[in-house]
Amino acid sequence: MNSISKIFFTILMALITAAPAVMAQEMTVKSLKMEPMDLSASKYSRSDLNGKACALVKVQVPLEGMVFEGNVMGDVENKAGEYWVYLTAGTKFFKIKHRSVTPLFVTFADYGLEPLSARTTYVLQLAAPASAAAQPTEEVTFKVTPANAVLIVDNAERELTDGTLKLQLSCGTHRCTVSYPGYHGQGDVFEVTAGAVNKRIYELDPKSGTASATKSAAAPTPAPSATAIDVLAIKAEADTSLKRGYYTHALELYMKISDNPEVQHQIGNIYWEAQGVNQDIAEAARWYRKAAGQGYAPSQHKLGWMCEYGVGARQDYAKAMEWYLIAAEKGHAESQCSLGSMYASGMGLKQDYAEAMKWYRMAAEQGDVVGQFSMGTFYEFGKGVKKDVEEAILWYRKAAEQGYDRAQLELGEIYYNGKGVIQDRKEAYRWYKKAADAGNTGAKWIIGKSTF
Repeated sequence: MNSISKIFFTILMALITAAPAVMAQEMTVKSLKMEPMDLSASKYSRSDLNGKACALVKVQVPLEGMVFEGNVMGDVENKAGEYWVYLTAGTKFFKIKHRSVTPLFVTFADYGLEPLSARTTYVLQLAAPASAAAQPTEEVTFKVTPANAVLIVDNAERELTDGTLKLQLSCGTHRCTVSYPGYHGQGDVFEVTAGAVNKRIYELDPKSGTASATKSAAAPTPAPSATAIDVLAIKAEADTSLKRGYYTHALELYMKISDNPEVQHQIGNIYWEAQGVNQDIAEAARWYRKAAGQGYAPSQHKLGWMCEYGVGARQDYAKAMEWYLIAAEKGHAESQCSLGSMYASGMGLKQDYAEAMKWYRMAAEQGDVVGQFSMGTFYEFGKGVKKDVEEAILWYRKAAEQGYDRAQLELGEIYYNGKGVIQDRKEAYRWYKKAADAGNTGAKWIIGKSTF
């Protein structure tokens, strides 16, 4: 081999050796912990295929287009750099992938955590290479007919100007829906490609029986009038049909009495949950707004949730608080818990444990298990109140006796460790067993590993 060949060979080997180091960028785990004060997994629960409640892992990473593999249930939601990943209870690890970095396996035991517990929230913070975080973007033009239709891109409502919107989106896969009253909605999954002209055109078709698009949108045909007795009878039949899975028949019946706010909320749920129809978040929101406008608290709460998490609406904490407050002041326990959660976490406002406690107490005194569990947590850890284990046990017990497994687990922990009480392993086992029977994997693990 001559000198030139040797030099070429040396350079080539150096490039081959260096290539993996250049290409194999890695994500790293900054922190992974359970968040007992974060009740998202309970408030916005999701079940596995056996009807068991899931755990929620909030993955915080500044990258678009993350992919999660393992015991993942349902779609992963991306909330401005925080991915909500629902995993089946008992999961020990999962895999995280991105096109710009090497896959990352996260094993919970490596961070001192037991297999994931049902209705429990965990927060995973990841660090990504700067070069991977700087994802290329391209301008995408949306043209929509009718011009005042509702356009939702990547779970956020976007504002059109004369039916047109220009939006910078990262290269990769995106989702959108377009809808308007009196028209058939459209849903789409599309790719944004670097260096290409990215244009999306959506022309909605009027629904059958519509004389004209403009007339239908401006003045929808009112539902036929019905007596109060008729409404109750029709609603009862529709409710029964829905429970049995006769979704089309149920929707037809609900539409006959669609002036009723409770029915409007149910129609919204049908579109939200895709029960016999394609999922249409914008259409669901339209029905929720109808019911909320008539003062129906569950719909007001739903609109607040949509604003809080930026699903089907722009993320707007102030607007979320406004909706929650309207419903909470009517005594809606779930909205009271949501207000408590926002004050406890400082989400969109100054953190205020005392104010959080006020709203949790209102819900708890109505028998709401999340409110009762939260009261127990606040008293156990002295959040917004003087630390008082006896008071914590009182509230945990209220929730536990209603079958809330997280409260049962906490009671087991308190008695097992003698935390503020005389240690009582027999009482601890009783509560651990109840939690385990309810499907709590943490309780199952403790029973299997501990001596009572």
